[in-house]
Amino acid sequence: MAIKKGYYMGEDASKKFLPANMLDELVTRDVVLSAFKETGKIKRAKRDRLVESILKGRQRLFLTLVLMTDDNKEKLSSLGEKEWDSVNDNSLPFTVSSDREFSLNIDGGGPQSLVPEGWKDNDLVVFESRQWLLIAPIFGAADKFFHQLTDFHRLPYLSTSERPRSSGFFSEVFRAEIHIAHIDARHIPAKSAEIGNNRDRISVAVKKARDTEELKEFFDKEAKNLERVQRIESEHIIKPIAAYQRGSERCLVFPWADGGNLTNYWETYDRTQRGIKNFRWIIEQLVGIFSALEVLHRDANNGYRGEKYGRHGDLKPENILWFKGDREGGCLKIADMGLTTFHDENANTKQRNWNNEKTMTPSGTFRYEPPEMDKDRASQSPRSRQYDIWSMGCIMIELVVWLLYGWDAVNTFRKNTLQFWERTSDTGRYYVSSYVAACLDVMEGHLEDETAYKSLLKLVRDRVLVVAVSDVYKSSIDHREIASVLLGSMETIQQKPDDWYRIPTGLNYPLALIEERRTVYFRPHSEGGRLTVPSLSVPAQLPTNPDSQHTGQIDNTGGDQVPQVVVRAPTIPVDSHLSIPESATTDNQEQSSKLNDIWESIPDNDFAMNLFKSLSWDVFNPPANPQGASLCSNCNKINSTSLFNPIINRVELELSAKGCDLCRLLRDALNAQELGSRTVVSLHQNGIIVGIQNGPNLLSIYVDPGLDLPQGVQLGLPKLPDHGSQEQLSLLKEWILICDSTHSTCSRFYAEGPDKNPAPTMPTRLVELGNPLRLVESVSIKPSPYVALSHCWGKIEQGRLCTSSGNITQLMASIDSGRLPKTFRDAILVTRGIGIEYLWIDSLCIIQDDKDDWENESAKMEQVFSFAYCTIGASSATSSVEGFLHKRHPRPCVQLETSSFGKLYVCQNIDNFHRDVDLGELNSRGWVLQERALSRRSIFYTSTQVYWECGEGIHCETLTRLKNAKAAFLGDARFPNSALEYYRDGRQMLVQDLYERYSRLAFTHYWDRPVAILGLQERLARAFKTQGAYGFFTTYFARLLLWKRSGIHRMTRIKQYPGARHRAPTWSWFSKVGAIKYMELKFQEIDWATRDFINPLKSLYYQPSRALDTCENTITLKGQARKLSLLNPELMGCATLDEDEERDIDVNDLRCVVIGRDKIRSNHETVKYHVLIIRLENVPGSKIYERVGVASMRPEDVGREGSWVTIQ
Repeated sequence: MAIKKGYYMGEDASKKFLPANMLDELVTRDVVLSAFKETGKIKRAKRDRLVESILKGRQRLFLTLVLMTDDNKEKLSSLGEKEWDSVNDNSLPFTVSSDREFSLNIDGGGPQSLVPEGWKDNDLVVFESRQWLLIAPIFGAADKFFHQLTDFHRLPYLSTSERPRSSGFFSEVFRAEIHIAHIDARHIPAKSAEIGNNRDRISVAVKKARDTEELKEFFDKEAKNLERVQRIESEHIIKPIAAYQRGSERCLVFPWADGGNLTNYWETYDRTQRGIKNFRWIIEQLVGIFSALEVLHRDANNGYRGEKYGRHGDLKPENILWFKGDREGGCLKIADMGLTTFHDENANTKQRNWNNEKTMTPSGTFRYEPPEMDKDRASQSPRSRQYDIWSMGCIMIELVVWLLYGWDAVNTFRKNTLQFWERTSDTGRYYVSSYVAACLDVMEGHLEDETAYKSLLKLVRDRVLVVAVSDVYKSSIDHREIASVLLGSMETIQQKPDDWYRIPTGLNYPLALIEERRTVYFRPHSEGGRLTVPSLSVPAQLPTNPDSQHTGQIDNTGGDQVPQVVVRAPTIPVDSHLSIPESATTDNQEQSSKLNDIWESIPDNDFAMNLFKSLSWDVFNPPANPQGASLCSNCNKINSTSLFNPIINRVELELSAKGCDLCRLLRDALNAQELGSRTVVSLHQNGIIVGIQNGPNLLSIYVDPGLDLPQGVQLGLPKLPDHGSQEQLSLLKEWILICDSTHSTCSRFYAEGPDKNPAPTMPTRLVELGNPLRLVESVSIKPSPYVALSHCWGKIEQGRLCTSSGNITQLMASIDSGRLPKTFRDAILVTRGIGIEYLWIDSLCIIQDDKDDWENESAKMEQVFSFAYCTIGASSATSSVEGFLHKRHPRPCVQLETSSFGKLYVCQNIDNFHRDVDLGELNSRGWVLQERALSRRSIFYTSTQVYWECGEGIHCETLTRLKNAKAAFLGDARFPNSALEYYRDGRQMLVQDLYERYSRLAFTHYWDRPVAILGLQERLARAFKTQGAYGFFTTYFARLLLWKRSGIHRMTRIKQYPGARHRAPTWSWFSKVGAIKYMELKFQEIDWATRDFINPLKSLYYQPSRALDTCENTITLKGQARKLSLLNPELMGCATLDEDEERDIDVNDLRCVVIGRDKIRSNHETVKYHVLIIRLENVPGSKIYERVGVASMRPEDVGREGSWVTIQ
């Protein structure tokens, strides 16, 4: 008998296994009988009995022996021997021990050892290797949760994701496809969870613990708790399938959430895709979540004898998973239950405190932690069940923000709330965050009284987000409510009729109003028991809660008193017409650039060693303290680059900092991070950096240069050279030398240095750095390398030297350096210092009062910066008069003597390119985005240090390298090559990222906005092999039409100066001032309505972008204008207007042009039309239309017929 290879399944040859459902097909009565007959060694009387035993639990044993059988030998007859009588499939796996003996699986029945008669050593080895194909475990049986497996066990997975779908400190989660025969039937989900047409597999989540010794304890606790979770009766708690240990691997198996988590649900059903059904479903799921908490929190006093109660301890939207299932909407379930803590009945929090019981549960997500965690963190006191209630209150607030304002608003809310409580620094009292309080107040004003959402908001305000907690888990009007009572309140809301689920349309997140209310309306107040406002004369839209009169506060001084709450209350009358200050927010706060990402700090020891061969280390070695560093007892014991405990209590650190230089250095670095009242901080340390876990770096660690550097240390400069010194210029020249000689991507024209390969194209004019200093025309000199200066002009003062029609002749004879602003003089010093004779400065090399010269030269920015030898970025200077070569204060440094690493230099970490350059003053200037992107390499002078950026990355003056995958796009010497590789088929996303970023930058003259991007636009158009104009490209024209204003501030029309050549149409954001973002659409799921509009770029022959973006080449958009069939309030719910206020709009005056339609994937899916909103321009008799905004609308709201119009 043979088993066909096709029967085996698995991810690859080394992981093949025989599915359990194949056993009955392969091992039949006839097959077994025939196999025994072929042996000729088993008598007929015994044969029948053996056949029955094989069919009743020895199938795998039988097949293993069959796999050993060949023409020369057979082992089936061994089953007829007496010592095999008690051996069955449960005895597997066998392991070979000494003396030709099998040791049987300790969990199996029968004897503990087996010595097969007549077997040789090789036979035992062959049996042992063959059995693994047949004993892949079956997960999910009611009587077996934990599986102890060997390294040789085959797992029943048909595929596993290469990368984790999520990861955390303790574990990583992978998606796997498990064979359906290897999972108990009670865990097999509905048909909707099956994978395509593959009925032999389902998806599961495999949570793999990180392989560190200290985390084993948590895995064992998690597995034990999950076995108990299986018994909890709630469909809203995820039931684990199995746990197993395979060698050193520790894994947990769960059902796969095909919808993701609650956050994913909010993203999927954003404002344009929601209705009453979605809202009712949300309330239904909240009821289910509270019912699950009620079951989890209940104890024996409620009639469940012998059971223990528990609490989750880390509730957050990411731990509430969305199972789509067969029923409409699906089901939300609480996940990550493995680290739930269960306590014995009657063991309340107060009793556990008396017993000095500590919690083993790791810290929850900081954002959703209640205030009592901050007070009790250092003591590791056990958490109460009311921890979960606070976390649910936080989630419910985010839910209401989503319901009212959409997903973008949730992101904005999160950016403005580190957590939901605050602590006063003077009294140590805790209260609900002022921002959260203000947000709740404003939202309540947006809702009518008889609505489910207002009831939900009131419930959160009055009974959930309450600071005071009780030592006894019982309902109390003075404390945070318990789950069973909240369940009843939620069920009451759920039973309300449909008209209770109406919600106002057209609401935008009121960021400025919240900020106004936060700072003006609320003040710390010692009266009242929860987040409510005492009865004062307040406006109608800010309702009070007179029922809430209970007092309290948390006393952070210790003692056993019950924690109490401090409320924020108005101390002054509030005007019902609160103004919205322009400074309340900025567009930069509304949405950060998508190009920013995680930064990695990397030692650059090879470069440092080469540098120290030419420069003495003594120049950079800070003077040592003759008495040595003053250290505390802990720091005195340091003998490695691991300096501190991983958990820092800032109160204790403050005490030790009084007498310890190293603790003081860490204390000062933490204080600079604006941590507020946060008392406990987790550190990450890797031998070269000390930083906040998942946060900023704090300290850098350097060692003395030597021939044999220990592994994992870094060389660096604890003392930086003076600005403009020979040592600093030597460092710059070393960077340039390495780049010129080894970076092929950067040395496009300077592969062998500046003297051999000058720039092939030079700007019209340059400043010649000879004696005298003078302005020259490039046609009059031989081709030469030059440096470009990127700087902020600042306020233009009278008398500042610029080139004009009146002085150009004089400047070409000589330039008085004393009249030059300091930034220019500093740039001249650096340029001369690196050996370059020519410098390009915009205000000197462009005739400022000659419109034609300015427009011609501004259109050549791509060539100016692309062909520059390098660019100097004056990042720290806010104007040209400030300069950038200033005297620097030495950074704090502590020197430690160790026997393992020699001398260590611990310094304040200053390697922050994102802060110093990306967010620096220079990068807020509109022209700089293309100057940086088009430059092949740049030297940035910042307030902390000098950075070198080229196609190979970023180098710091401290000798550290910085790496950031997305930020490197702008540093690419051949921009946008690396970006195109990163985005691959999503090139329009690169365009959107860059344009959104550019739209947030500032200009002295906003009519420069269409001009300052032309060089970048031309480079992109050339890379895309397409036409570009006005912020559009032929290939992505439709997608790029769907832009909208970002944030709450209206855009304003750019007023062109007389005779301007670059005048953008209204459908281009070039025509307006203000930040933009593109509609968040899945472009692959859109059918573009190319019959409803004509792409104006398609009809143009290719020419440079700068030639198209002029008034002589006015481009008009033609589209089918359709009427709108909806009312003003409905329009405001689905549209975003560019400039107009809602009250200024009459929907009857508007038309729309359909740009794209959602693809229809199912009959139940809501389809939207994505349209351009237009109207006739305000010119008597004109038939030209202008853009008003964009919208995503229902098909029935868009007219069927349309007429062709021109849009400019």
